[in-house]
Amino acid sequence: MGIEFRGNALITMILLALGLDFLLLGYDQGLFGGILPGTRFLDMLGNPNPTMTGLVTAIYDIGGAFGAVAAFIWGERIGRKKSIIIANFIVIIGAALQTACVNYSVMAVARIVTGVGVGFSTVAVPILQSETLPSRNRGSLQVVQSALIIIGVALASWLCFATLFANSSLQ
Repeated sequence: MGIEFRGNALITMILLALGLDFLLLGYDQGLFGGILPGTRFLDMLGNPNPTMTGLVTAIYDIGGAFGAVAAFIWGERIGRKKSIIIANFIVIIGAALQTACVNYSVMAVARIVTGVGVGFSTVAVPILQSETLPSRNRGSLQVVQSALIIIGVALASWLCFATLFANSSLQ
């Protein structure tokens, strides 16, 4: 049998678990903008023109829209926790595809897959939070969680800046 949390310990665990989801959402959104200008990365993509570069960036949001609709349709049936687990599994698959990407087509598919997972997650996480956090401070706790998105973007941006001048695959 697992550990059972109650009271403030339970609230802390909910915030930590769901907060990581928001932190990674921000990180994922911030990372691609820092990687995209890299010459090694553009070479791997086949040096796409600005339109194709914009498409591979924006297609993530299209996947996110599909994921949000999927969460709306199936989220109630499968439950919040399972929705979040499935969403994070989809994000892991998308991230692995992006990491293993060898050309533009694979990157486009990977971005869609990641977007679907993130879209699914961004619907399920706030609903689970609103259902589980105490009403007396639910709003302020949701604001903290939303701030984690910005922290994730900042972390990704600083990481990209730190590797900006690397002359290796580290970039």
